[in-house]
Amino acid sequence: MDTSISIVIPVYNIQKEYLQSCADSILRQTDSHWEVIFIDDGSPDQCGALCDEIAAQDARIRVIHQENQGVSVARNVGIENACYDWVAFVDPDDWMEPVWIERLREAVQKDNSYDIICFDYWREFTQESRLESMTNQSVPCTGELLNDLRNAPFDKFFRSGKEVKYACVAIWNKLYKKSFLNDRQLRYIPAARKAQDRLFNARALQSTDRIYYLHEPFYHYRCNSESVTNRFNPDIVELTTIQLKELQQIITQFHMGELTREYLNARICTRLYSCMRLYYFHPQNQSSSSQQIAEVREQIRTEPFASALRSVHTNLLSKKEKLFVYCLKLHWLRLCRMLVRKRAKNFSQQLQ
Repeated sequence: MDTSISIVIPVYNIQKEYLQSCADSILRQTDSHWEVIFIDDGSPDQCGALCDEIAAQDARIRVIHQENQGVSVARNVGIENACYDWVAFVDPDDWMEPVWIERLREAVQKDNSYDIICFDYWREFTQESRLESMTNQSVPCTGELLNDLRNAPFDKFFRSGKEVKYACVAIWNKLYKKSFLNDRQLRYIPAARKAQDRLFNARALQSTDRIYYLHEPFYHYRCNSESVTNRFNPDIVELTTIQLKELQQIITQFHMGELTREYLNARICTRLYSCMRLYYFHPQNQSSSSQQIAEVREQIRTEPFASALRSVHTNLLSKKEKLFVYCLKLHWLRLCRMLVRKRAKNFSQQLQ
């Protein structure tokens, strides 16, 4: 039974010290049964050359250079080129504990029937680290836990009606069996240049009931204010529409119930906030405030946003989200603009 792990790392425009730190954390692993596949996605800086330098130090590290095609294509290339039976996805600015590979292989050797293994992680801010866990013990994901896990990609991770700060939608806190990915034809969607992880896991978690949760933290996820998730993005409305349509298709394909549709309605409403934060009301948007508000007004009249605003269950929203949705329903868009800008400023300060 081969329990070695292929580690796929897409690389594009990343700080060299972050990339080196990521690689060093893998080279320090206590278990040697792994390979790294760096996918240099046409990075215009020196990241590709640094990947080559790192690969020259260890025969288990390979580099694939390609023209820029986006992170989804890069990860798909990584899956296709993985030599081992298990695949892990790592972001190049993150790092792992030395026992990461060892503990995951122990779990696989103990029971090789699982298709996905989830584990704990730290969110790393400049001033603090936050440990996030799914639950308080290592368990197979069955029954209510499995249902909660499967619903999470459509909005948030709720357990017994309370939100749990665990990234069920992330790919970097999971290990995937390669044969499972191939048999179910699970790949990243090239057109979905935002929320790729969410869409990938929305399908993956529906495609198997053989999921295990390992209550140990191995991964350090770096939160930084310069992330692509925080930059001005004129394409965010189009990308959000792609994301929401794909989630709707998954609900239909897997015959999911009304609760999942309620989750998605809540997400549709909160994605309006993302569109405002990253485009409409972003400081780099050169349109007048009147023009910005007119565009928002037009968007909330279109589908699926109009229907979601009418039918959203507010018990799935946080207090801040309830206030935001209430303002949208009343078309208090200038107040929305003020709230979005204030929260975006607070969020940036939190990350510093």
